[in-house]
Formats: sequence, C-alpha cells, structure tokens
Amino acid sequence: MTAGRIIIAGAGQAGGWAARTLRDKGYTGNIVLVGVEAPPPYERPPLSKEILQGACTPDTLVILDDESLKTLDIDIRLNTEIIEIDRQAHSVMLGNGQQLAYDKLILCTGGRARHLPISGIEHERVFKLRTLD
Repeated sequence: MTAGRIIIAGAGQAGGWAARTLRDKGYTGNIVLVGVEAPPPYERPPLSKEILQGACTPDTLVILDDESLKTLDIDIRLNTEIIEIDRQAHSVMLGNGQQLAYDKLILCTGGRARHLPISGIEHERVFKLRTLD
C-alpha cells in the first residue's frame, strides 16, 4: 500500500478496527486515530450485554491497548475533537487548534442514542448505553 498519512476520525470500535486492519493489510504510512472519548477503542455491543451481567470487565473490550498502539505505530489522540475538515487542503482542524494534513481520511464517527418522547424515559433507572462512562 502507498505510504502517506491516514487520519481516522473516530476512535471508537470502527476506528480502532480500521487502524488495526490497515496495519494487518500492510499499510506502512502514518496512521492518526482521533476520538473524543478518553478510553482507547473498545467493542461496544458488550456494554448492553456482558458488562451489565458482570460477565466481563471493560478492560476485556479494548481493541487497541497501549502496547498494541505502540507495536502497530498508531498515533492516537484521545479526548480530541475534529472540528473542521478542509477537503480541498486535505487537512483537519482539531479542537485544540492544531491542524493535521492527510492523504486519506476515514470517517468512523458512529452515531448517537436518540431520546424518545415516551412516558418514563426520564426515570432514574432508565439509561442509555453508548459509552463505557
């Protein structure tokens, strides 16, 4: 694969697997993984299943731990938001004011839970599961 810089917008499950797959398929260029959450990429489906049942712990969900990130040479920027994409200039602006150039950009921004207008939705025992937090 041609070397260069790939920025992955979204350091969740899809972004983590995209970065890992690029390396598994032989990509040798720079990979920058940018995400707004604090934890490294992790599997999300177990949040509503295994985690709630106590069948696993959050550390077992991690896709790219610190050692993997180092071994795979993936630059990860957690707690960081991409606030602007300039497609003509092939660059992104981060929330901290830093601008990063890219050769390719992969969007893995995921989705958000919808708040349904139903009776009881605001009850203290009703939760939306979207993140480890």
